[in-house]
Amino acid sequence: MLYVVFDDTGPYLVGRDDPARGKSADRREYDGVIAIRLDGEQAAGPDLSRARLLTGSALVIVAGAGLAATALVPALLVVPVGVAVAAYLGRRHSIAAAEVERRWASRNRWLETREARLRVLRAFNEGAQAAQLWEAAENGDKSDISEREAPGISDNSHL
Repeated sequence: MLYVVFDDTGPYLVGRDDPARGKSADRREYDGVIAIRLDGEQAAGPDLSRARLLTGSALVIVAGAGLAATALVPALLVVPVGVAVAAYLGRRHSIAAAEVERRWASRNRWLETREARLRVLRAFNEGAQAAQLWEAAENGDKSDISEREAPGISDNSHL
């Protein structure tokens, strides 16, 4: 699957991961390529909000456990352990976030220039037209095909 997010105000996003998962979007599928127009939103990079929430929750639990532990153990022992655990959790979050961003960048591309967006739009439209011609030919409807053939291909000289 290839996902193409068309955005009239910003860059297009082309990728192998669904960028609109859980978002309101208009989707059209053409044989392995899914065209997406987000409803009132812009495409964005990887979503790290869940990871931030988990890390924040873990830090709150560590702080609460550290506070409770001061009732049993002197604060001079609890504070360094709490700081070490918080630092470990923060480091693990940074490593995981960097890996998610690296994986996302390897599977998705922003098309920021007008020329790149036009090339993808043209290729997408030509692919959609080819799929429609194929479907028409499979259904035995040959009346429409000769009118839409690509220039230079209708003359069989290339075979």
